[in-house]
Amino acid sequence: MNYLQFGAFIVYVCAVSTAGIACHRFLNPAGTYRNKALYLGEALLLGSILVIGEMLFLSLVHLYHGFCLWGVVLLNFAFLVSPSIRHGGGLLFKKGIKWDLPLAGFFVLVFIFLFRNLYFLVDVDSHSTYLYTQKLWLEHGTSLFAARALDMKIFVPQFNAVPYALGISLFPGEPLFPQLIVVFWTIIASLLVFGYVQNRFNRYYALAAVMLCLFNDHMFYSGANKSVIINSAVVALMFASAYNFWEARVRNDPFRFSLALIFLVQLIANKYQVLYFFILLFLVGVFIQDHLKKHLLSILKNKRWLAGIFLSLGICGLWYLKDFLATGSPVFPAFGYKLGWVNGMSSIFRKAIAGPLTIPQIIKFLSYLFIWPGINAAKIVWVTVSLFPVLFILGIKRKEFDRDFFNELCFWLGISVLFIIGICAMSFPDPRFYRYGIAVMAVASIFSLEFVFKYCFFLPQKFVTLVILIIALLGWRIMIYQAGAPAYPTIKQNLAVLSNKLHMEDLAKLYFPNNDIVAKEYRQDPEKFKSVAWDMEAQEGGMLSSYLSPPMKQVDIWYTTAVSWQSYPNADAIEKDLHDEGIDWVIFVHHKKLVFEPALEYAKSISQFNFHLDSLFYNYGFPKELSDIKY
Repeated sequence: MNYLQFGAFIVYVCAVSTAGIACHRFLNPAGTYRNKALYLGEALLLGSILVIGEMLFLSLVHLYHGFCLWGVVLLNFAFLVSPSIRHGGGLLFKKGIKWDLPLAGFFVLVFIFLFRNLYFLVDVDSHSTYLYTQKLWLEHGTSLFAARALDMKIFVPQFNAVPYALGISLFPGEPLFPQLIVVFWTIIASLLVFGYVQNRFNRYYALAAVMLCLFNDHMFYSGANKSVIINSAVVALMFASAYNFWEARVRNDPFRFSLALIFLVQLIANKYQVLYFFILLFLVGVFIQDHLKKHLLSILKNKRWLAGIFLSLGICGLWYLKDFLATGSPVFPAFGYKLGWVNGMSSIFRKAIAGPLTIPQIIKFLSYLFIWPGINAAKIVWVTVSLFPVLFILGIKRKEFDRDFFNELCFWLGISVLFIIGICAMSFPDPRFYRYGIAVMAVASIFSLEFVFKYCFFLPQKFVTLVILIIALLGWRIMIYQAGAPAYPTIKQNLAVLSNKLHMEDLAKLYFPNNDIVAKEYRQDPEKFKSVAWDMEAQEGGMLSSYLSPPMKQVDIWYTTAVSWQSYPNADAIEKDLHDEGIDWVIFVHHKKLVFEPALEYAKSISQFNFHLDSLFYNYGFPKELSDIKY
């Protein structure tokens, strides 16, 4: 079965590549590009936007079935009929590859990364939200459905997870294909970083920048561990938007400005948490243009660029149209009060669960916010920002002071700082969200180290290159991490997946032991489960996997509205809410046994719940001032 999933993934990548090359050639008929890595990264990102848009459209017209999804993916190969598209693909191979040490190092690094991620998508968030969402879409044949006894997280935009449905439709319960999709997004981000830094500096610096991105536990094993998945599509889109805005400025290139807008729009098709940074990056991208009016006029006159921007806007808009048709609000549950989600509930939820920081808090704890997440690139950026006045004085004394380079350094440092501010102003400082800016901060780090060593301390170029590579290598041991508390895959398991000897059913008890308990009960009496809901929080031994569970309703104080908040603290009213949703029993695992608790008993147990938490629900050991909640 693993071999079939590998094959399906290769077909998907080829289809996306074909669509992406077609998009790139459509937007840029001249076919010019800086280098192959950058061209391929941009093509894969453009192709992903188009293919995911096609799949999302099928979900709105009730055609979200495996046959239709694979049909529309394969349809993208029709682009190859055009000689121009075939020529565009041929550009990747026509001139050959000029091999050198850093390029070989990049390929080895990507190969090791790919090998260590030959595993299954097993993190909690994927099984509770992303895989589960795609499973539900496939079961309903559409994304247009809603219910109070359903985890509301399935309604948030999740652009990066749509391709999971291709694997789930063919191999239900086997999330190897979805994990390969996670890897795919990270490789796109790596190609963009390598290509751009190679273009700006050299391949040694490009390799160092990629190492700063990948040598991070959250990034390297994203999804292939118990706890964490990083949406690397956001990483790629954010970086692509940023460098295209800058390239549009320095090269006076409206095509690059168009690309920046196309990629930028898709940020809000991925995560609400990047909304403020989306706005900030747009404003900065517009503000830095010396010829903004010329760019806008060029776009208005160029039907291809205009079509590309509107298509990207349309694909992004499908997410909000979906929520509007399903729930009555285009931004449910973030700002839309539907399905029992009321204003008062939203206010408390935003303080206790989302927990954004105020601007004074962000300014006061800015050093802490850059250092504590454990991202080497962020630490380099903050040290540079902290010492910036001194470094500026040292640099400007040099006769050959490069003003253009200094401006570019300021751009990348500024974007990095604005990213931290934007993320923290929208949501609590979750270490996962910080990784969305890791590519931007990695490139900012390369500029920072180059400025410090070359322009401030006048060190020889070879020595500077060696120091940058050594700094980037500091996290190399992540490549050989195995097992441990996060349950990283072992090398033996990677080999077993590659040889088709290990499957998800062999690992289910390790990551989701309670699912086996529930499955046994379900097989004995599936009818009883029609009036059952499971408590998303009250599970000993870890959460249930929504993706691997039999069909059941869900109850949770924070993430469902099966129980109206107006019913608290009245147990009888809570019981009535449960019965109205068809829930007679609430199940949870206790002492490795499945307990069926009558609705009234469950209502009594939760009736006195205190919504006004003293500190953040997700508290990762923050300072008291950041974690305490004020109502």
